[in-house]
Amino acid sequence: MSLPLVYKSNALIEASYRLTVYEQRILLGCIAQVRRDAPLTDQELYTVTAQQVADMAGVGLKTA
Repeated sequence: MSLPLVYKSNALIEASYRLTVYEQRILLGCIAQVRRDAPLTDQELYTVTAQQVADMAGVGLKTA
């Protein structure tokens, strides 16, 4: 399975300076689930498990 590719806008990059590494991983895990060809609405709920964060970050489950 290939890892999802995430592109970040400058506003998101600047905002990420205020986030911890763990918060950034969670945010990027959610962003990776957003489909480019589908509209983004408030009705869609995105979830990220600790296992998904661990897999994306290449760290152990306890670290994630």
